[in-house]
Amino acid sequence: MRSAFWAGGPQGPTSGPRPERKRQGGVALQEDFKMALGSLRVNKLRSALTLLGIIIGVASVIVMISIGVGAERRVRGEVSSLGVNLLWVQVDWSRKDVRNGRFRPLTMEDVQLLQRSVPALRAVAPDTVRSYEVSRPGRTETATVNGTTAPFAEIRGLNVAQGRFLVEEDSLFRRRVAVLSSDLAEKLFGPLPALGQEIKVAGRYFTVVGVMEKAAQSFINDDTTGEMTVYLPIETMQTVLTGHRGGDVEVIFAQAASPEEALQAARHMEEVLRRKYGREYKYRVESLDKQLEVIGRVAQVFTAILAGIGSISLLVGGIGVMNIMLVSVAERTREVGIRKAVGAQRSDILRQFLIEAVVLCLVGGAAGIALGALGAQLVASLAKWPAAVTWESILLAAGFSTAVGIVFGVYPAYKAARLDPVEALKYE
Repeated sequence: MRSAFWAGGPQGPTSGPRPERKRQGGVALQEDFKMALGSLRVNKLRSALTLLGIIIGVASVIVMISIGVGAERRVRGEVSSLGVNLLWVQVDWSRKDVRNGRFRPLTMEDVQLLQRSVPALRAVAPDTVRSYEVSRPGRTETATVNGTTAPFAEIRGLNVAQGRFLVEEDSLFRRRVAVLSSDLAEKLFGPLPALGQEIKVAGRYFTVVGVMEKAAQSFINDDTTGEMTVYLPIETMQTVLTGHRGGDVEVIFAQAASPEEALQAARHMEEVLRRKYGREYKYRVESLDKQLEVIGRVAQVFTAILAGIGSISLLVGGIGVMNIMLVSVAERTREVGIRKAVGAQRSDILRQFLIEAVVLCLVGGAAGIALGALGAQLVASLAKWPAAVTWESILLAAGFSTAVGIVFGVYPAYKAARLDPVEALKYE
């Protein structure tokens, strides 16, 4: 019976072993793939154990990349939901002199200056943040107290559930009114209505005129829109709580008239403040566009790190492929000797074993991609973490598994191709 590797042609005119027929490239590759699959079927258990390493490695890469991509998409979506026309100005804390306290804080005059001087701005609102005890009879909570003005809610995309938000007259007449976040209202009043009730902020009485809608869970909630927040008219806060009328402003939020005008508005804001402060200018004008760029860069690094961690498993699987291919070469030494004796070239032997290694990794890669997609969905479901399986990650995993087959299959294939046919025929 002919061996599986036999690829001889018709008997030639001379005696001795029949020389191997020179095969066309496509036919040769097809036969090599068939032989590789046949080898996998012959050694089912050994092939399955080898495939397991590749499957786990590819699945790890898919899961890790999907977690990174999913997280990036979620953060980008939440940032974009605030509107790409959101701008803000604050002291540049990256400067050493600023960290050492050598800077002039922003003021309400700067807010009014930007409103007058930058026509591309639809709304401007100051924001000063402090932490105080907020209480009613029998209940006391520590909350973030925001001093701001009426446009703040529109600029930050906040909605009122009950009552109203701050209005211009609240700051103008320094009214002692407060707007509570939904969580703080629930903590202080429970099922009771909060509107019209009095609360104490740092020992001063304020009347609740509004309760905000509950904020959705987000990566980007900050002190200005947190769960335990009180909104006060900034003039009232500066006069009643801090004792400095017309005092400092920590952040100036602004909203451009349209997303297309946001970049121009940001440049104009910076020019206006530079003209006013000259050498004392130590501020930064930020926009969501800039934040999205930073998020993109960070997410790419994060995803690359996760992919690198997953690739370690694939590397281990590749070492297993090399090991099993070396065993295969040793077991089939006599087969290689017979093929060479009937006319097979080194390139034929090299190609045969290399394709066998690649096929092994491709089969494992396909199974790993399917397992990785299921694993990503499982992680997203159990850990409440976003995960997104993309075509890019699938192609990367497939390409990586193919590369592993080539890299770790080259040495065993080269070793098989270099076997001396005479010595190989003597091998038992």
